[in-house]
Amino acid sequence: MLSLGIIWNSAQFLSQDIITDINKNINVLETFEFDLGDRYEDFVRAVYASEQMEKWKIDKKINHMLHTSSRKITILFFEFDETVIEYHPFKKKNVYKELESCKMKIREKYKDFVESYTFDIVFHATDNLEELKNCYNSIVDFLNNTSLNNTDDAVKLIRVKNYDNKKMHGGKNE
Repeated sequence: MLSLGIIWNSAQFLSQDIITDINKNINVLETFEFDLGDRYEDFVRAVYASEQMEKWKIDKKINHMLHTSSRKITILFFEFDETVIEYHPFKKKNVYKELESCKMKIREKYKDFVESYTFDIVFHATDNLEELKNCYNSIVDFLNNTSLNNTDDAVKLIRVKNYDNKKMHGGKNE
């Protein structure tokens, strides 16, 4: 199944190591680096809009991520095995075992390297089709509202738009 991940700015200096580790277990299709600049906070809130997360938790993540001066993130499109599903008691929903395992390994491995760490400010990944579509739309909206003054930004927009809804198919935990 297709998923979308974000290496947050707080772990950006580790992005190549994180991508290498993710690619050991999951098929990374493509990566893009974006500088969110002064739209960072709006972007983070848009990403978490479809998740059932209290506002204070999102605020806490943002406050901890703002300890890093950079506003660059890395977006990953990847595929994972959706055949094994298990119940996640904390999330109170079914999750894909391979994806959840990968996320937790990455967070656990890199959390001690991140200044002012709090949960989930290293790596975010979409858990289901709704989150995938929301996260994808947040990225496209960001790029559509960015003045594409250079070829690199225009190419990123075209490449991201290649992952349209035709490529986003549902999984078993919908």
